[in-house]
Amino acid sequence: MRSKRVKERPLDVAIADFISYAFNPYFFSILLPIISITKERDPLYGILALMFVALPPLLRHIIGVITGNYNWNIDDHQKRAPVLILSGIGGLLGFWLLHSMGAHYVSIATLSYALTSITAAICSKVVKVSIHMATASSSTAIIYWAFGEMPGILATLLTILIAWSRIKLGAHNFKEILEGYAVAGVGTTTAFLVATVAL
Repeated sequence: MRSKRVKERPLDVAIADFISYAFNPYFFSILLPIISITKERDPLYGILALMFVALPPLLRHIIGVITGNYNWNIDDHQKRAPVLILSGIGGLLGFWLLHSMGAHYVSIATLSYALTSITAAICSKVVKVSIHMATASSSTAIIYWAFGEMPGILATLLTILIAWSRIKLGAHNFKEILEGYAVAGVGTTTAFLVATVAL
Protein backbone atom coordinates (compact mmCIF):
# COMPACT_ATOMS: atom_id res chain seq x y z
CA MET A 1 0.00 0.00 0.00
CA ARG A 2 1.43 3.37 -1.06
CA SER A 3 1.65 5.97 1.65
CA LYS A 4 0.25 9.38 0.82
CA ARG A 5 2.82 12.10 0.81
CA VAL A 6 1.91 15.19 2.75
CA LYS A 7 2.11 18.22 0.51
CA GLU A 8 4.42 20.76 2.09
CA ARG A 9 3.97 24.46 1.63
CA PRO A 10 6.72 26.26 -0.27
CA LEU A 11 9.20 27.99 2.02
CA ASP A 12 8.38 31.47 0.72
CA VAL A 13 4.67 30.96 1.46
CA ALA A 14 5.47 29.73 4.98
CA ILE A 15 7.68 32.78 5.58
CA ALA A 16 4.98 35.11 4.22
CA ASP A 17 2.42 33.45 6.50
CA PHE A 18 4.68 33.93 9.54
CA ILE A 19 5.33 37.60 8.72
CA SER A 20 1.64 38.26 8.13
CA TYR A 21 0.54 36.77 11.45
CA ALA A 22 3.48 37.92 13.57
CA PHE A 23 3.27 41.52 12.38
CA ASN A 24 -0.49 41.86 12.35
CA PRO A 25 -2.06 45.31 12.92
CA TYR A 26 -2.42 44.75 16.68
CA PHE A 27 1.30 43.98 16.98
CA PHE A 28 2.23 47.58 16.27
CA SER A 29 0.34 48.86 19.31
CA ILE A 30 3.40 47.76 21.31
CA LEU A 31 4.97 50.94 19.97
CA LEU A 32 2.78 53.01 22.33
CA PRO A 33 4.25 51.70 25.62
CA ILE A 34 7.74 51.79 24.10
CA ILE A 35 7.29 55.50 23.30
CA SER A 36 5.75 56.01 26.72
CA ILE A 37 8.77 54.56 28.50
CA THR A 38 11.52 56.02 26.32
CA LYS A 39 10.09 59.46 25.55
CA GLU A 40 7.67 60.28 28.37
CA ARG A 41 9.48 58.30 31.12
CA ASP A 42 6.13 57.03 32.38
CA PRO A 43 4.68 53.62 31.40
CA LEU A 44 1.18 54.69 32.49
CA TYR A 45 0.70 56.75 29.33
CA GLY A 46 1.40 53.74 27.15
CA ILE A 47 -1.03 51.58 29.09
CA LEU A 48 -3.74 54.23 28.76
CA ALA A 49 -3.06 54.55 25.03
CA LEU A 50 -3.44 50.78 24.58
CA MET A 51 -6.69 50.79 26.54
CA PHE A 52 -8.16 53.43 24.24
CA VAL A 53 -6.83 52.65 20.77
CA ALA A 54 -6.18 48.88 20.80
CA LEU A 55 -8.26 47.10 23.44
CA PRO A 56 -11.81 48.01 22.26
CA PRO A 57 -11.26 46.93 18.63
CA LEU A 58 -9.41 43.79 19.74
CA LEU A 59 -12.30 42.72 21.95
CA ARG A 60 -14.82 43.44 19.18
CA HIS A 61 -12.61 41.54 16.74
CA ILE A 62 -12.36 38.47 18.99
CA ILE A 63 -16.12 38.46 19.61
CA GLY A 64 -16.75 38.65 15.87
CA VAL A 65 -14.47 35.68 15.25
CA ILE A 66 -15.98 33.60 18.08
CA THR A 67 -19.54 34.27 16.91
CA GLY A 68 -18.61 33.39 13.33
CA ASN A 69 -19.39 36.84 11.96
CA TYR A 70 -16.00 36.87 10.23
CA ASN A 71 -12.58 35.19 10.30
CA TRP A 72 -9.46 36.63 11.91
CA ASN A 73 -8.46 38.57 8.77
CA ILE A 74 -12.02 39.87 8.22
CA ASP A 75 -11.82 39.01 4.52
CA ASP A 76 -15.10 40.81 3.84
CA HIS A 77 -13.75 44.36 3.88
CA GLN A 78 -17.18 45.88 4.50
CA LYS A 79 -17.27 44.18 7.92
CA ARG A 80 -14.06 45.90 9.01
CA ALA A 81 -15.56 49.35 9.60
CA PRO A 82 -17.03 48.73 13.11
CA VAL A 83 -13.70 47.40 14.41
CA LEU A 84 -11.77 50.27 12.85
CA ILE A 85 -14.22 52.89 14.08
CA LEU A 86 -13.79 51.61 17.64
CA SER A 87 -10.05 52.12 17.31
CA GLY A 88 -10.60 55.56 15.82
CA ILE A 89 -13.05 56.86 18.41
CA GLY A 90 -11.11 55.30 21.28
CA GLY A 91 -7.92 56.79 19.91
CA LEU A 92 -9.42 60.27 19.68
CA LEU A 93 -10.57 60.06 23.29
CA GLY A 94 -7.18 58.69 24.28
CA PHE A 95 -5.43 61.51 22.44
CA TRP A 96 -7.51 64.12 24.29
CA LEU A 97 -6.79 62.52 27.69
CA LEU A 98 -3.08 61.94 27.05
CA HIS A 99 -2.59 65.44 25.67
CA SER A 100 -4.29 66.92 28.73
CA MET A 101 -1.90 64.86 30.89
CA GLY A 102 1.12 66.26 29.04
CA ALA A 103 2.10 63.07 27.21
CA HIS A 104 3.17 64.73 23.94
CA TYR A 105 4.74 61.82 22.06
CA VAL A 106 2.21 59.17 23.07
CA SER A 107 -0.75 61.46 22.43
CA ILE A 108 0.40 62.22 18.87
CA ALA A 109 1.15 58.55 18.16
CA THR A 110 -2.31 57.67 19.47
CA LEU A 111 -3.87 60.35 17.28
CA SER A 112 -2.00 59.00 14.27
CA TYR A 113 -3.42 55.51 14.81
CA ALA A 114 -6.90 56.93 15.47
CA LEU A 115 -7.00 58.99 12.27
CA THR A 116 -5.53 56.14 10.23
CA SER A 117 -8.24 53.82 11.60
CA ILE A 118 -11.04 56.27 10.80
CA THR A 119 -9.71 56.83 7.28
CA ALA A 120 -9.42 53.06 6.77
CA ALA A 121 -12.97 52.53 8.07
CA ILE A 122 -14.37 55.02 5.56
CA CYS A 123 -12.37 53.56 2.67
CA SER A 124 -13.24 49.97 3.65
CA LYS A 125 -16.87 50.59 2.78
CA VAL A 126 -15.90 50.70 -0.90
CA VAL A 127 -12.42 49.16 -1.30
CA LYS A 128 -10.40 46.42 0.39
CA VAL A 129 -7.64 48.49 1.97
CA SER A 130 -4.70 46.56 3.42
CA ILE A 131 -5.01 47.22 7.15
CA HIS A 132 -1.66 45.47 7.67
CA MET A 133 -0.07 48.03 5.36
CA ALA A 134 -1.93 51.00 6.82
CA THR A 135 -0.87 50.16 10.37
CA ALA A 136 2.71 49.26 9.43
CA SER A 137 3.14 52.46 7.39
CA SER A 138 1.65 54.63 10.12
CA SER A 139 3.96 52.96 12.66
CA THR A 140 6.96 53.53 10.41
CA ALA A 141 6.21 57.25 10.23
CA ILE A 142 5.81 57.39 14.01
CA ILE A 143 9.13 55.58 14.50
CA TYR A 144 10.93 58.03 12.17
CA TRP A 145 9.36 60.95 14.06
CA ALA A 146 10.01 59.65 17.58
CA PHE A 147 13.31 57.76 17.22
CA GLY A 148 15.09 58.99 14.13
CA GLU A 149 16.50 57.72 10.86
CA MET A 150 18.06 54.33 11.63
CA PRO A 151 15.06 52.84 13.49
CA GLY A 152 12.88 54.36 10.77
CA ILE A 153 14.85 52.61 8.02
CA LEU A 154 14.50 49.28 9.82
CA ALA A 155 10.76 49.87 10.19
CA THR A 156 10.56 50.69 6.47
CA LEU A 157 12.23 47.38 5.59
CA LEU A 158 9.75 45.55 7.83
CA THR A 159 6.86 47.36 6.14
CA ILE A 160 8.15 46.24 2.72
CA LEU A 161 8.30 42.64 3.98
CA ILE A 162 4.74 42.89 5.28
CA ALA A 163 3.55 44.22 1.92
CA TRP A 164 5.30 41.33 0.16
CA SER A 165 3.74 38.79 2.54
CA ARG A 166 0.19 40.06 1.97
CA ILE A 167 0.62 39.91 -1.81
CA LYS A 168 2.33 36.50 -1.65
CA LEU A 169 -0.53 35.05 0.37
CA GLY A 170 -3.09 36.44 -2.05
CA ALA A 171 -4.69 38.50 0.72
CA HIS A 172 -4.19 41.73 -1.24
CA ASN A 173 -3.07 42.95 -4.62
CA PHE A 174 -0.60 45.77 -5.23
CA LYS A 175 -3.37 48.37 -5.57
CA GLU A 176 -4.79 47.45 -2.14
CA ILE A 177 -1.31 47.69 -0.62
CA LEU A 178 -0.95 51.20 -2.04
CA GLU A 179 -4.38 52.10 -0.69
CA GLY A 180 -3.23 51.03 2.78
CA TYR A 181 -0.13 53.18 2.39
CA ALA A 182 -2.29 56.14 1.30
CA VAL A 183 -4.64 55.68 4.26
CA ALA A 184 -1.65 55.80 6.62
CA GLY A 185 -0.40 58.90 4.84
CA VAL A 186 -3.67 60.74 5.41
CA GLY A 187 -3.99 59.73 9.06
CA THR A 188 -0.39 60.22 10.08
CA THR A 189 0.19 63.43 8.15
CA THR A 190 -2.92 64.96 9.73
CA ALA A 191 -1.73 63.92 13.20
CA PHE A 192 1.70 65.45 12.62
CA LEU A 193 0.12 68.66 11.32
CA VAL A 194 -1.93 68.85 14.50
CA ALA A 195 1.26 68.32 16.51
CA THR A 196 3.09 71.04 14.60
CA VAL A 197 0.37 73.68 14.24
CA ALA A 198 -2.15 73.25 17.03
CA LEU A 199 -0.17 71.93 19.99
